[in-house]
Amino acid sequence: MTLTVKISGALKKGEPYIRAVNLLGAEAFFAAQGCDYHALLDEVGIAGNALQELDSLMSFRAFVTLIETGAARSGNPNFGLQLSQSLAPDYLAMGPSILMANFTRNVSEWATKSLRYWSYHTNGFAMKLHAPPDADEAVLRFHFNALAVPARHFVECTVANTIGIVRTISGEPDENPSRVCFNFRRPNQVSLHEDVFRCPVEFGGENIEVRFSKRYLDFPTKGSLRLLQPLMMIYIEERIRRMQIFDHSATATVALAIPTILGSGNCTVDTVAQSLGMKVKALQRQLESEQTSFSAVLENVRETMARHLLTESEAPVSRVAGLLEYASTPPFSMAFRRWTGQTPLEYRKRSRRSESGSRLV
Repeated sequence: MTLTVKISGALKKGEPYIRAVNLLGAEAFFAAQGCDYHALLDEVGIAGNALQELDSLMSFRAFVTLIETGAARSGNPNFGLQLSQSLAPDYLAMGPSILMANFTRNVSEWATKSLRYWSYHTNGFAMKLHAPPDADEAVLRFHFNALAVPARHFVECTVANTIGIVRTISGEPDENPSRVCFNFRRPNQVSLHEDVFRCPVEFGGENIEVRFSKRYLDFPTKGSLRLLQPLMMIYIEERIRRMQIFDHSATATVALAIPTILGSGNCTVDTVAQSLGMKVKALQRQLESEQTSFSAVLENVRETMARHLLTESEAPVSRVAGLLEYASTPPFSMAFRRWTGQTPLEYRKRSRRSESGSRLV
């Protein structure tokens, strides 16, 4: 049976979403599985320009369907797990979540910030960390937003990605959970599950969760990403590859770096300069020679992203504010009124009316 969800245009009100940047890194894997990635994007209802507009929002259900359809078409019983392994170690879609490890002391602090970021990145699923003070184990539990299609491969990929990222940001690649639990029945083949998770795996339970020793939470993260600059350049080069025109100016480079860091809680000129392998003053001089500044570029990126997110989705204003790294909705609304003379909701309504009017002409 073919799994298909047709969703086109702006996200419908209440439609679960996820950032389009999650499409990065999967194209080569789908091709290796005999799947036409672009044809599948169209089939499940993901706009073809989503691969260029990486900071937009797309349907969460359509994204899940993309993975499940790929698994069905390829006949690969380990599609989700193998997709996860193909995305490591760069995790192109996880820029802010990976990079924020450079600004936290340990896994516990990183988890708090990362889970908050993910609550803005998608409302299709949530992760909650339970670490009772009187217990030896902690539990990371996944809660999915009413998936409309069978989603074993998406779930397995998500759990495997999460464990892989923790191994990366802690600098402890040989550390393993104590148990991984899924709420679907046991697949016919589980050898790859054992290789990926390297711990007992249970199926048919009540929850989707990862159990691990609480000592993991104390693993240091700061300084574990010794390859911060090369990693950032991979992210930037991937974005450049998808652009029709790129002028290689300092302004354009900083504008591409910002969305990769935005959401980490540390989108500052110091962080961007460090990630680009530059001294802060040298970067500031380059921007000044181009008649701009870091704050001006940041402001422009935020405004551009805000206008697009408000026009092309029904994501709550509070979520848009969080994606743009505002502490709360009021400062974002003040900034948006400064840019446009309107509140975010006024802008969204007028954009909708203008779009409807243009279609009637």
